[in-house]
Amino acid sequence: MSSARTASDEQQSLALATRQDFAAYESVVLGPDLPGSFEVRTSASAARGTVHEVEREPARVVLDVESGAPAYLVLTLPHYPGWSATLDGHPAPIARANHAFTALDVPAGTHRVELRYEPASWRIGLWIAAASFALGLAAVWSSSRRLGAAAGA
Repeated sequence: MSSARTASDEQQSLALATRQDFAAYESVVLGPDLPGSFEVRTSASAARGTVHEVEREPARVVLDVESGAPAYLVLTLPHYPGWSATLDGHPAPIARANHAFTALDVPAGTHRVELRYEPASWRIGLWIAAASFALGLAAVWSSSRRLGAAAGA
């Protein structure tokens, strides 16, 4: 990316990302809701990097990224709560890019990037399902004990 801008609000983010002269392969518009640990550079090196997809599943993407200078990796994954990222196995902040997509700040060099989609609703749903299963087992066990006690009487 040769340039980066930070939008002050949603309207500006949309306006900048949809301008006719906006070159998505050369610049990025970072959303107004940047995580505190996300480094913002208003100008970036024009050096091109490479990205190789290693794995792709519905809720997981693994990429090998190489760049000669710090760069923003902009992915066409929707910026939506539930996505998390790691850079070389360490948690990495995710930012909104070009109004609707996902971006990571990647330092110079070769790196492994992994993104996972695990929204809180999935974890809550799993806990509810596990609790329901446990209650069902308890009800069956209790019922079989009562039937056994009644048959023995």
